[in-house]
Amino acid sequence: MDEGCDELAAMRSTQAWPWTVAIRPARRRVSGLSLTELLVTVGIVGVLAATALPAFGRFAGQSRVTVAANEFVFSLQTARSEAIKRIAPVVLCPSSDVAADDPVCSAAGYESGWIVYVDANNNGAGDAGEPVLLRTEAPEGNIVFAAVGIGSRVRFNGSGASVQNNGAPLPGSVTLTSGDTQSRVTVQANGRVTSAKVL
Repeated sequence: MDEGCDELAAMRSTQAWPWTVAIRPARRRVSGLSLTELLVTVGIVGVLAATALPAFGRFAGQSRVTVAANEFVFSLQTARSEAIKRIAPVVLCPSSDVAADDPVCSAAGYESGWIVYVDANNNGAGDAGEPVLLRTEAPEGNIVFAAVGIGSRVRFNGSGASVQNNGAPLPGSVTLTSGDTQSRVTVQANGRVTSAKVL
């Protein structure tokens, strides 16, 4: 009988019985990233950010110049339309105190802001007490205004033409620059105002 038991034990160790099932431990599904995948992802994001940041800065500069040019064009068009409506000279000039109760023109450039006023005494000086129609504060960012031809004042007569104090035509332009972005606002002698991106 010992012999039969040994034979049965040997059979059990070498053969699987038909009613036995091999049980394997269940594989647990692991979710998440490995360290290598995480480092590759961080590297790709870093490269994309390094590429996009200069472009974003350039876009922000272009946007600031565009906004300032649009505000300047709006102010010029307002001055011209008010001159035609009132049949009186209306002037746009730089002012460093646009928030004051009675702002006046200043020698500062347009970078500090500007006003539109009715030149009631027709001297083009922007005296205290003359009605101020529009006040525009300094534009955001480091925007440089360079006037050519029109100088520090743009004066529209009652017919809407851009003129000097003596009535002579006064065409010109103002170039707005921030970094490598430029926009030019042009005032023709007939008073027409246009804007164009230069760079």
